[in-house]
Amino acid sequence: MSETTKANKQRLRKKTITLLKKQRQKSILEKSKSICSKISRLQQFKKAKAIMLYFPKSEEVDTGFLVEKIHWSKTICLPKMIGGNLAAVKIGKNTRFKTQKYDVIEPVGPTFDLKKINLVVCPLVGFDGEKNRLGRGKAFFDKFIRKARKASPKIVFVGAGFELQRVKKIPAEKHDEKTDFVVTEKKVY
Repeated sequence: MSETTKANKQRLRKKTITLLKKQRQKSILEKSKSICSKISRLQQFKKAKAIMLYFPKSEEVDTGFLVEKIHWSKTICLPKMIGGNLAAVKIGKNTRFKTQKYDVIEPVGPTFDLKKINLVVCPLVGFDGEKNRLGRGKAFFDKFIRKARKASPKIVFVGAGFELQRVKKIPAEKHDEKTDFVVTEKKVY
């Protein structure tokens, strides 16, 4: 990665995270409901038997509304860090959770076979109109997307974000993974 690209990504991260943290919690929840409603109407979501969500940070899209929408009618997984890589863990009503590195809340339990997951909803810090995503800079989701696509080429990745996270252009590189969709409170890209 060139120093210029790295600096541009860091600048975009700082800008969008600042905007995210300025939102009121009520606004985040209202927008999250709208975003989850749009995701639930995607054909790929309707057809999916197993989905992977994420446990959101306070300024991210709250995917818990998707759990409410489907009433546990699908297999639901959340990510867990194992040896520096993300893995999927099936959750249920009695799943226990632990707070891990970077204040990430993770499920306790065995990993779930990636080949059985049909759709993954990813967090993002920023995105552009080409569905390039900008994460928090550790490449955890980029590596996970690459691994999951190898395991199951038909798996669908949906970035969940707020319209304020859209930027003109993400300086994407070869190792950066795009999503198939980005869903905001205003639009499905």
